Amino acid sequence: MRNSFSFSQNKNPKTPVDVLFYYSGSDDYARPVSVRWNDEEYNLGTVQFWHTEHRKGVLVHHYTVSDAVGDLTFELSMETDNLTWRLERVVSQDAS
Repeated sequence: MRNSFSFSQNKNPKTPVDVLFYYSGSDDYARPVSVRWNDEEYNLGTVQFWHTEHRKGVLVHHYTVSDAVGDLTFELSMETDNLTWRLERVVSQDAS
């Protein structure tokens, strides 16, 4: 069985992070492929969940995606007006 818990390294969990993303013109979809957090690079797996919202007139994409190993799940957001990526939350998966 796997347990999950949330944690944040900073007092402000909506921390700007470096994200490498891939954009497909054929389906008009962008997806994150790696994230740099706490001076470490994480290759990302398949997007588990994605949705958008309008926040103060700006379209914001929200992604839930695990690292390639499956140890961490990142909740990321991207503001389309300036392509700013933010780390909303990180969840660690522990095998029990």
